[in-house]
Amino acid sequence: MRDPRAGGEHVQMLIRLGYGPEAGWVSPRWPARDVLDDG
Repeated sequence: MRDPRAGGEHVQMLIRLGYGPEAGWVSPRWPARDVLDDG
């Protein structure tokens, strides 16, 4: 992620561009009314 000759700094951010592989399945989701708080 960095040039080891550049010093001892740490990587501050990693950006991924593009899309990952197709999973072929959808993860289950909670309905919004069960997650959001009215008040």
